[in-house]
Amino acid sequence: MNAFWARLGPRDRRILIIGAVCLGVILPYWLVLQSLTEQAERMERSVSALYEDVAWMQAAAERVRGVEGGATGAPAAAGDGSPLSVIDRTAREGPLTGTVRRVQPEGADAVRVWLEDAPFDDLILWLGTLETRYGLRVTSLVVDRQPVEGRVNARLSLERAGRGQ
Repeated sequence: MNAFWARLGPRDRRILIIGAVCLGVILPYWLVLQSLTEQAERMERSVSALYEDVAWMQAAAERVRGVEGGATGAPAAAGDGSPLSVIDRTAREGPLTGTVRRVQPEGADAVRVWLEDAPFDDLILWLGTLETRYGLRVTSLVVDRQPVEGRVNARLSLERAGRGQ
């Protein structure tokens, strides 16, 4: 290497030194900048997806409010059937058909329900209907997202409104 350097003229040495200094400054900067740019793009995509989720949730909330606001009259009286029969009948009549895996009574006015691969929007609308038409309110709800968009597994407890009050 020393022999190569000794054969170069002063002008060529100066050009190589300037090139090496430029490469030494630009290369690390370029590598860091490229990494930061890629990370910023990933974060933008993530934030965009989160905004889409929020918009979807707000639309679902509006639909639920619409169902609540569209209910006529008071909730059905306790004589309209036990929570077990109401759950069974309403879940099997609508779009939740085939998603109810288990219904377990918890006394006279409460029930636990397990749903698998249910459409989330339909689940929320169904829960709104149960509350406004039949006086059943959700006391606990656990929802697990499924690989298919908009589908969930859910475990919930419902009881007749006014129980324990």
